[in-house]
Amino acid sequence: MVIQYTPTDRPPQNGWTDGGGTAIPNLTVFDVSTYKISYVQANATDGMWMISKYEDSLWNRCYMVYQTTPTDTPPKTGWTDNYGTPVPGLNVTGSGITATAATGVHSTSAVLNGTVTSSIATTYHFVYGTSAASLTSSTVETDVSAGTSVPVSAAVTGLTTQTLYYYALVATNTNGTVTSSTALVYMQGSVPTSNLKMWLRADQQVTTSSSAVTNWGDISGNANNAAQATANSQPLWVDSTMNVNPVVRFNGTTSYLLLPTAISLGIQSSPYEYFIVARSSSASVQFLIAGAIEQYEFHLLPSGARFIPATHIYLDQTAAACDGNPHLFAGRASVTGGAIRIDGIDGGTSTNSIISADGNALRLGMRSDNSFPLNGDIAEVLIYNCVLTTTARDSVEQYINQRYNINSGALPVELVSFTASVEKNDISLNWQTTTEKNSNKFEIQRSLASANNWVSIGTVKAADLSNSPKQYSFTDNKLQSGKYQYRLKMIDNDGTYQYSSVENAEVAIPKDFAISQNYPNPFNPSTKIDYQLSLDAKVVLDIYNTVGQKVVELVNQTQSAGYYTINFGASNLSSGIYVYRLSAVNQSTGKNFSMIKKMMLLK
Repeated sequence: MVIQYTPTDRPPQNGWTDGGGTAIPNLTVFDVSTYKISYVQANATDGMWMISKYEDSLWNRCYMVYQTTPTDTPPKTGWTDNYGTPVPGLNVTGSGITATAATGVHSTSAVLNGTVTSSIATTYHFVYGTSAASLTSSTVETDVSAGTSVPVSAAVTGLTTQTLYYYALVATNTNGTVTSSTALVYMQGSVPTSNLKMWLRADQQVTTSSSAVTNWGDISGNANNAAQATANSQPLWVDSTMNVNPVVRFNGTTSYLLLPTAISLGIQSSPYEYFIVARSSSASVQFLIAGAIEQYEFHLLPSGARFIPATHIYLDQTAAACDGNPHLFAGRASVTGGAIRIDGIDGGTSTNSIISADGNALRLGMRSDNSFPLNGDIAEVLIYNCVLTTTARDSVEQYINQRYNINSGALPVELVSFTASVEKNDISLNWQTTTEKNSNKFEIQRSLASANNWVSIGTVKAADLSNSPKQYSFTDNKLQSGKYQYRLKMIDNDGTYQYSSVENAEVAIPKDFAISQNYPNPFNPSTKIDYQLSLDAKVVLDIYNTVGQKVVELVNQTQSAGYYTINFGASNLSSGIYVYRLSAVNQSTGKNFSMIKKMMLLK
């Protein structure tokens, strides 16, 4: 029996149980030889549905649910059986919907993810904003088929970099609408987010009580928060102390923060890599992070630091770790080995399997047996459940070095300027050093501004040893229209390196159609032809001999606005004068361009 406040509606469609907890199949597709439904009108507005099951030759079992919020129009959430136990599935999605961690996070764009469980077809969209209480932006409504934990996603753009966003998944079908709990994503395109399981930043998601930290929220989107409920053990939040950034300060006696378990972080019996930005002036043993005894441990020493990924595995590094300055402390472990790393330089390494099978909770600022507390500050923590590639590690370290003004090892050069200038589709990079010591080379790296995909595009030899200003340059030629980022990787003779700041440059879409004189000219046997399109166009580029016969068709296709270079090989042609003709027509506007130029093949 169902108390029904809208008699013309059908009852909820799935998740019904009897008083003993036995599930009833979906009531929209039930077998009429087994289940029988009838409606009883109580008065002009109210009525009930009676469901009976055929057993032992009798219709002898009756099921009843009632609605605890009678002012709502069913079906809604909050239905219970006749014992008051909530009945699962009497809402839009059965098991519910979930907003999961965002992916593809760049400086201004991300992909929002979630799952939908529903027995019938459903539509969904995401709502998002910079306040959890005001999710005012929305993605497009999209259909999703019935199923269990069906993954859904939506790409969002135009977000603000260095900003925390909240989002939720909203699902709707004929049974109603439900909204998931909120998830979050921090827009910081320079930090790789793939396999990032925890990200703590002292300027984000810190909950305090009179400056005492009760919760330090994870901004990776995985809700792997750090917390401390005991007042005497709570560290303090202190603003503008590490290169004007806030920190969480541990008192060296009682304060520490509890982290999730190694299982929740995805690092139990798995590879991992973590980064911790910290500082201390105390010349004593102090733990930054620890699991169980000799599991996932990293602690400071008067003359350096030690990483203990698993029992009896000690990876040491000598460094000025407790000089009161901020440092980047890191450890990585896998089945093929690992290393301790301070300020971008590896210390002790291993080539054996050093992963840990321990699945217990970790903590910040103290060992698991309450010994060796940290007397210092932690500003940021990142934990990945993988070992990063060199490129990804470089990106994390560059971001941290710039944010906290940390020098990555010995500087090979003193760089005083680095600039980028644009001439059509060529970008010229210029930089100057005042002194160089043991410098080997500059590696020039480029990335699209919308991505975090740094690639090496060339090198320039450094001066090795110099006490006078040196000028350097490099030109990135023949680029397509778009926004680019550049940086220098300044490499010492012993492999030590440091990154420059990032320079931005944009190659604009050409203002006009044009084709350039081929180069070289005369040529043998090959030459290049450059042309540019101010609009998307159907492009035809042909080669003719002097009597007007077409000898080669180089291009015949629709191309986007931008810059193009075509290589023309004439090994099968005889010496002489040839003509090349470019024709470009925009299909939408009808605007067209045509030009002819001569070239000479000399064999």
